[in-house]
Parts: sequence; structure tokens; C-alpha cells
Amino acid sequence: MVEKVSKGEVIAFRLGASGLLERAAASELPDVAGRCGIQNSPPGSALLALHARVQGMTQELLDAAFVEEKSLIQMWCMRGAPYFIPTADAAVFTTGVLPPTEESMRHFLLGVGPDVDRLGMSLTEAVELTSAEIRDVLSGRRLAINELGVELAERIAGVLSGKQRDLWNEEGPHAKGQPLGEAVVHFCIRILTLQGVVCFAPREGNKAPFILTDEWLGRPIPRVDPDMARAELLRKLRRQSEIPVLIHSTRSDEIERIIGIEIGADDFMPKPCNMRELLARVRGLLRRSQRSPQAGRADLRRLHFGEWTLDTASRELIHASQATTPLGVSGYALLLAFLEHPYETLSREHLSRTLKREYMPYDRIIDVHVSQIRRTLGKQADGSSFIKTLRSQGYVFVADVEAGR
Repeated sequence: MVEKVSKGEVIAFRLGASGLLERAAASELPDVAGRCGIQNSPPGSALLALHARVQGMTQELLDAAFVEEKSLIQMWCMRGAPYFIPTADAAVFTTGVLPPTEESMRHFLLGVGPDVDRLGMSLTEAVELTSAEIRDVLSGRRLAINELGVELAERIAGVLSGKQRDLWNEEGPHAKGQPLGEAVVHFCIRILTLQGVVCFAPREGNKAPFILTDEWLGRPIPRVDPDMARAELLRKLRRQSEIPVLIHSTRSDEIERIIGIEIGADDFMPKPCNMRELLARVRGLLRRSQRSPQAGRADLRRLHFGEWTLDTASRELIHASQATTPLGVSGYALLLAFLEHPYETLSREHLSRTLKREYMPYDRIIDVHVSQIRRTLGKQADGSSFIKTLRSQGYVFVADVEAGR
């Protein structure tokens, strides 16, 4: 019989999953912002979000970190919104979000595609035109988006051909009286922010001016490998959240899939794909992530084995040293399956069903997840692994498991 879960228990679980059960010290402000950034849209909302996570948080503390120490920087980032992020991690947060292709840029900047098509140029070309002018326009200055857009659009118009220039100066579809070219420039500035060219200066009244990043910091943001930046973003998310992650990528070779799972993704699907299959995979991940942590046989229990404890209420793996290790949605589901069936052989097909995946004999996703769990758990006291491979049969968890509260 399944025990009923109180509203308070559900709230406690959700607060824990969001990192809101305990406030960090004020000295840890950059670390808190570095977990996955702090969105500042609408303006001022970052202070409220930080107040919920940092002891004694005030506007003065935020200003000190942002303006005086510059340990935080504000840039357009995830979801095309302004975020406070640690300056030390700025390259990861910007390069990791930066769309790498023309197609992905158009998807990231919804609405710009028809504009550049009308102008007979690619979005990549529009970004390059904006980039070529922005340093001259913004050097030694701080300009809000409208002022910056007007000046950039006027300069770019001067290098366009007659017909293209006429279209550039025509009224666009986004705001009454706004030229099409100016609207395109607004979109391009978002990409230049992710390229580390510009960032936000402190607000001036109701305006959020831009400034050249190297002028604001006194140095440029270092360049990093885009793949490494995206991997580090995923690791940051996985350390702080149980939100399921599915990588949907044009890189479909086995190595890329294995790397994706090893850095924390729950599933991987190559492009192009069958949309019905993609939808089924997403629904499967959501079912696992939304399943009540108190449901089923593991109801409100702690499962103890070796020097480890799996807390099924918080979904945390806790070492005897009290250090906690994030598992991810799929990692948690697989480890729970092993702990509920110790000394039983679990086939890859069985484990695939646990993850709500269609079993495919040559799919190595299960193997990669199991390998990751092995590395996390380490060795038992006698030097043996907690999970043993049985060739052509599957896996077996070879340790005693005790359930307790």
C-alpha cells in the first residue's frame, strides 16, 4: 500500500530540489550565481532570487559584487534573457549558450529569420556587419539598446548596396517607426553579448546600457572551446538540479552519444529523428522526473549499502562522510532498480524499460549509465565492484542493501 504524501512533504522536496532549503553565506554569492546563473528579467528580479538563497542579501551587496569587485557580470544568456553570472565563469556561460550555426542562431533569435531573408542576407552576415561597427560606436561610451541600435543601423546602412540599403531603412514589423535594419541590429547584439564583445553596465534610471566587455572588466573574456563550455554548463545544471536532460544533436556518432551521457545527460537523440520518438522519449523523462519520490516500494526510505545511502525522498546519494553526489534522473532510476533487486540479474532490456526506453541491442546508453554509477560508487571494502557484468545476461548488484528511515 502506498502512503499518502502531505502537501508539506511535497513542498519540502521541491524546495530541496531548487536549493532553497538553506541560505548560503554572503561570501558565497559568486558560487550561488555560478550554479546556473541568476536571471534578472524583469529588472530587479535577481535581487529577490538571491535574497532567497543568500543570507543578508541586499542591493548594496549585489552592487558591490557587480560594480566594485566585478566578481559578477550581467550578460544576455540562457533563454535570451539577462543573467548575473560569475565573471570567472563568463566564458562558459556565454560560449556554452552561443548558437554555433546559422540554423541554431535563427532558432535562438525567433523572429529575425524573415527579416534577414527580406534583406537578402544571412543572419551570420548581419552579425558580422554589426560586429565590425560596434567597437567604434561604443568605445568609451555606455548606450542603451535603442540608442546603440540607431547608431549601428545608420553606420551599417552606409556599406550596403542601394536596394539592400532601401530595404534596411524601411519600417520593419517589430515596432512602429523602427527601421528593419535597426531591428536586425537589436537581434545581433544578443549574439555579440554571447561572443563576449559587450555586456551590461549598471542601470541608469529605466535604461540598461551596454558597454564593451573589455572596457568594463579591463580585459577580454577568454575564449574557450564551445564543446567544453556546453559540457561544463550541463555539469553545473546536473550538480544543482534533477531536471531531466535530453541532448538532441546533429552529432550522432557513438563517441558523442557516450560523452553526452557521461557528462550528465539522461538521453541522447541524433538529428534528424522521428518526432514521435522524440516526443515519447521526452514524455518518458518527464514521467520519471515527476514521479513522486515517495511512491512505490522505496516509499520514504533510505537504502543503505556499503558506505553509501540512497535517500529516496530527496533523491540524493549520500556517502558516509555526508558528502552528497548528484545522480541525474536516469542515474537515480537505475541505481534504485539495482538496490530494489540486489543479487538479481537485471538484463539491459529490463533496465531500458526502467528508463522508459525502447530496447535496442546495440544501444550503449545503458552501459554508459552503469559505468558512470560504478565510477561514482567506487569499490567495496574487499576491492570488488558493486555492480557485476554478466556477459550476454546483464548486470547484478552484489552488495547487501538495508532499508531504513
